Amino acid sequence: MLTDGFEPFVSAATRLKGLCSAAEHAQTSAEPQLPILALHGWLDNAESFRQFAAQLPECRVVAPDLPGHGLSPWKNGDNGYLIWSSTQVLYDLLKEQTGEQGGPVHLVGHSMGGAIGLCLAAAFPERIRSFTLIDSAGPLSTPPADVGRQLRQSVEAEFREARMFADPSDALKVRHTASPNMSEDELSLMVQRSLREVVGGWQWRWDPRLRMPSSLRLTEEQIAGLFNSLTCPVLAIRAQDGLMPDSWFRQRVGHSKNLTVVELPGHHHLHMSPQTLPALAQTFRDFIRSL
Repeated sequence: MLTDGFEPFVSAATRLKGLCSAAEHAQTSAEPQLPILALHGWLDNAESFRQFAAQLPECRVVAPDLPGHGLSPWKNGDNGYLIWSSTQVLYDLLKEQTGEQGGPVHLVGHSMGGAIGLCLAAAFPERIRSFTLIDSAGPLSTPPADVGRQLRQSVEAEFREARMFADPSDALKVRHTASPNMSEDELSLMVQRSLREVVGGWQWRWDPRLRMPSSLRLTEEQIAGLFNSLTCPVLAIRAQDGLMPDSWFRQRVGHSKNLTVVELPGHHHLHMSPQTLPALAQTFRDFIRSL
């Protein structure tokens, strides 16, 4: 058990592992909130939502390690990690968490988690009460004319094993180089969850295929169709110093029928930084309480 109330779980239905917080309804005057399913970004894991959950003690936050990430199992077969391929396992996780006829959840997705969440929310709108994207506007796309090129790139890509390190601190330094806007303290727990001890040192735990080019991507028209299929209220939070140009971000999410767009100070992982998280958490709290 973890000292801040974010506890490990293992899904019997999906074998996904993750972290879950318990809502402290007795300590708040607020009405009990629906569960929150929080989906992390590419090569991140459930630890990326630890501080987010701590900011929302009145809510039950369920944060799985997505397939191939963290402590969750890798995918079988040759299809790899196409952005829509996690829809089945997340649907099964939802049924396990809320029951076959259970109520909807608030869905939160950061970066890649927002793209994966978009597929889930569009396919099963009755299961989603609201959808919040954190510096995310859906998946990468490929124009129809470039489908063959994309397929060839995936076939010709060279598979490489995950990197080895003599010490976990070396891995932390590498991740810090890739995420220079974050401190090593902010990254530490997430990096620890992404490492496994092997003969000769430490190795990234995530599936190396996650770094391979996708064999197939959706088109912009298909992504617009997914956003247009959403029936729940959508909160799209853009980081001022994030990864996406404002005009492109608004064009993408603008296909949603019931949309609120908010721009907040911070970098791509603004939900992990103590300087920017409080504003994000309050924006999210106000949004779900207004529904």
